[in-house]
Amino acid sequence: LGADPTLAGLTAALGGDYVAALNSPGVDLAPGAFIEHKFVSSSGFSLQFFGLWHFADVSTYFDNVTTTYAGNGRFNLVAKIGKSEESGPLGKSGMCQVYFSATGAEDAKDQTFSELDVKLIFESVDTHNAGSAGKTVSGLRLLGDDTLSSVADALGTIEFGAKILKVSCTIPSASFTSLNFDPIHQPLPRFHDGPNYNHFAKAVAALNPETPAQFDSFSNWVAFNRSTSLGDVNAVPDRSLFGPSAVPGDLGRTRLNFFFEQAQSFMNLCEDLRNLTGVISQADTEAGTAKLLENLQRIVRQDFGVFIQPSMIALVQCMHAQVTKVQFSGSSPAGMALDAICVSFEADTSNN
Repeated sequence: LGADPTLAGLTAALGGDYVAALNSPGVDLAPGAFIEHKFVSSSGFSLQFFGLWHFADVSTYFDNVTTTYAGNGRFNLVAKIGKSEESGPLGKSGMCQVYFSATGAEDAKDQTFSELDVKLIFESVDTHNAGSAGKTVSGLRLLGDDTLSSVADALGTIEFGAKILKVSCTIPSASFTSLNFDPIHQPLPRFHDGPNYNHFAKAVAALNPETPAQFDSFSNWVAFNRSTSLGDVNAVPDRSLFGPSAVPGDLGRTRLNFFFEQAQSFMNLCEDLRNLTGVISQADTEAGTAKLLENLQRIVRQDFGVFIQPSMIALVQCMHAQVTKVQFSGSSPAGMALDAICVSFEADTSNN
């Protein structure tokens, strides 16, 4: 820093502004240097009240953004923003998580971003939990892909009481454009929100036998939204509004309303993911990238509820996506003997 007696570069670096530091006289940053912003918050609560699980559930939100200097005035950005849901007794848990993975490169001189790649990733880990693993296998069948169905058949022969099953689904952001939605204040009928709701409701019911029967109807959600959020049985439904769902003295109705709210969040997810493609296209500046990360955080916290695996299934179906790049670690007898069995695939709409 001898070339700059004002030490402006050092001041910028200590403040975390490495772009400004590199543009100051006498400053050089070694390749591989990085800064990391990490935020993790957890909350524990019981969903036994709703009859969804028999054990306490822990929700964890994570926000991890790492910037690494690659040399020649170039920074590599890696962001992982998501949430996880875990339930079950110690040592025999079922965990589902969903997160956005965003990577890109920033030029320190003109502060522009390039090579931006955003993906939505769903992961489940069933640890020594045969019941939870069974639901995961059932979820693979619901996607209606022949290869995944064959994988599910192979998994059905395995006793998971002493094994770990890991499943991941990656959805490229380009696939978000295949999602459709109706404007929030559009009068009925809803030609897109209705099917989106139905895909989600069917996936939830298929994996959760305790799902209330009334949850299967979009029209029942309309009635719920009108009565709890709008106070008018003839009003145009508005999925952006969440009214009080608890009904004192009526556990059954409160439980049903909880399911309706989860579906409402999923319908909002379909709109927000579709609109996210516009935000991604404008994330070629520092301000644009900051806006993108803010949107990813908002979507994770507002649009994903407790039904993470059904959300994945419903999204793939709503997109009319094809399952590609299926990988299965247990495809050979030797693989079957592994303590951890892994399945991964992508949901691609490039041929739509």
